[in-house]
Amino acid sequence: MFVILKASSIAFAVGLICLIIPIVHILTGPLAPAIGGFVGAGTIRSRKTQAPLIGLLVGIFWATIVLLFYLFRSFYPNLFSLLGYSIIIPLIAVFLWASILGTVGAIIASNKEK
Repeated sequence: MFVILKASSIAFAVGLICLIIPIVHILTGPLAPAIGGFVGAGTIRSRKTQAPLIGLLVGIFWATIVLLFYLFRSFYPNLFSLLGYSIIIPLIAVFLWASILGTVGAIIASNKEK
């Protein structure tokens, strides 16, 4: 289990790096969880059976970022006014986006080893 958590943490960190780099983030931003899932699963040489769990944890990590934005919004309402008042729709959208692409990236990495 620790190995899967390590792969998910690496995948999340790589995804954040894909979003932080200026100009490049236009191309790598939408695919950040897939790139991260590929790198994270490749570092532990995961099997196909571990890929959905890696993707699920990547989705949870990304959803935590959305929850943190809403927490900051409660303290600074004008700073994140573009988020709106509904938390469930962005939370579900980010979770599904990150978990599906993270799983796809992990599956591609597990196929690469064969």
